[in-house]
Amino acid sequence: METSLCPMTQTTNQQTYLSLAIVGVLVVLGVILIFVKPKERIIFKKIKEKSKKIDMEKLDADEKKVVELLLKENKAMFQSSLMEKLEIGKVKATRLLDKLEAKQIIERKRRGMNNIVVLRD
Repeated sequence: METSLCPMTQTTNQQTYLSLAIVGVLVVLGVILIFVKPKERIIFKKIKEKSKKIDMEKLDADEKKVVELLLKENKAMFQSSLMEKLEIGKVKATRLLDKLEAKQIIERKRRGMNNIVVLRD
């Protein structure tokens, strides 16, 4: 008895082998690309800005007090400590610091429930 494969089965077998070969080639190419790709290096350069002098003449009396206190305290202190030393309330302190922040003299950084006021360079 002669066993011959019908043409349909031969075509299905050929298609299966062809698709397996294509998948194999793609896997090999993927592995090659992963290991051959050169490693990228990211370099960050910090741009040094010229530190500008604070023009104290353009500040009002309360703003000058804030700047002087920050200079005494190594350019940073908690907002609550600043309020105590200036003997002002929360609202006035917020408005005063908003004005100084708009003039880019200070910046406030959130630390938990507190703000740290930092004199900008």
